[in-house]
Amino acid sequence: MTEAERIALFRSLLSLCGLSQSEAAEVLGRGYETTRQKAAGHKPIVDRDLEILRDLFLRIDRGDTDLEGRPAEQAEAIRWARGVSPTDTGDDT
Repeated sequence: MTEAERIALFRSLLSLCGLSQSEAAEVLGRGYETTRQKAAGHKPIVDRDLEILRDLFLRIDRGDTDLEGRPAEQAEAIRWARGVSPTDTGDDT
């Protein structure tokens, strides 16, 4: 994978997980500035970064209920869209 592809994948995973760069820094265990530089293509994105974000996305996609913050909101939206949300959304018709 080229560095440009890694940057695009990193940015896409941030978006899919619903993470801001500051939230991503916390998830990745990195500083905000480092995460910002990675997203801008000024620092290399290592496999560990992509693996952590991939694993988080898979948890969101499964609808894991032990997530917090925006990932929890993303998971809830996916559960709702799939019709498996425990929340009664009522009848909008």
